[in-house]
Order: sequence, then C-alpha cells, then structure tokens
Amino acid sequence: MRRPVPRAPYAARICNSWGLWPREGNWSVTAARRRRRTSLETIDKLNGQIRDFDRQIEGLSDKKSPQTGALRQVKGVGPLTALAYVLILEDPHRFRRSRTVAASLGLRPRRHESGDRAPELGITKAGDPLLRRLLVTSAHYLLGPFSPDSALKRWGLQGPRGVRSPARSASGSTLFRRGKGS
Repeated sequence: MRRPVPRAPYAARICNSWGLWPREGNWSVTAARRRRRTSLETIDKLNGQIRDFDRQIEGLSDKKSPQTGALRQVKGVGPLTALAYVLILEDPHRFRRSRTVAASLGLRPRRHESGDRAPELGITKAGDPLLRRLLVTSAHYLLGPFSPDSALKRWGLQGPRGVRSPARSASGSTLFRRGKGS
C-alpha cells in the first residue's frame, strides 16, 4: 500500500502557484525573494489604501447621516453597512412595520405551498443585493464565534425553533431591528 505524499501547507501551495517560491532549476533564490518582497509591499500599499477609504466612509457617514451612529452600536455593523442601510432605505417611515423592511430586501423565505406541503425554501433575494449582502455579513459576524456575547447574539443563536442556519441568513434585518432598540 502506498503512503500518501504529505501536502505542502496552503500558503506554500499558493506561493508556488504564483511563482513566489523557488523550484529546483527554475530560477535563483534571490529572484524568488525579490518577487516575494514586491508582492508583500504591494499588499501593504493596498492595505493602507483600504484603511484610508474606511476612514473616508466613516467620516462621510458621521457627517452626512447621523442616524448611522445608532446602527453602528450593534457589534458587527460598520460604517459601510450603516451608511448603505440609511441611504438605500431613505425614509424609514414608508414601512408600516419593520418586517416589511426585511421583505423588501429579500430576507424572507420563499414560499411554494402545494396541498399539505410547505417546503422550507431559501430567501427571496428581492431588493437591493448590496444591502442584503452587507446585512447577512453583519449577521454572520454577530452570530459567529468572534463577536462578544450579548443579548442580541443569544437571541440570534436561538433562532426559530432552535434552528441556527435560518437565523444567520434570514434575520439580518431582524438583528438590525432588535439591535437598535426599535
């Protein structure tokens, strides 16, 4: 019986596929170091630009939309998510109930009832895809292992009938409603 060949760690495999690690006979070790250094410098430069854009978005959300401060009190909701929520929904009073906000964003389960059957389907995905993605990402962070413990997190992990996965996908806007106290 043949023994399996141990695989290189993931990072090493990626670096090999990008040509950042030297292979025997291909090119010298110094060329590989130079390419690695250039790649790391590019990553550092991009990280700096991302930090600058984050600061600009945060300043814009504080200056133009003071309502975003209440939304950002929920752990996992950053300035981009709060600003998108305020700008896309515009007037929150046009919705009679907060559940209609979730329905307008496509965060409600689809229905296809037939006779006695009522299968559980995915979300409808109607409405703005950017805001829906941001809300679901915030819900994933809030319900994940890295967020601090809170009453909102405990409520979200409880979920409907004790099921965890629908709480993650379909309750992004519900977590928003409960988090901001409305």
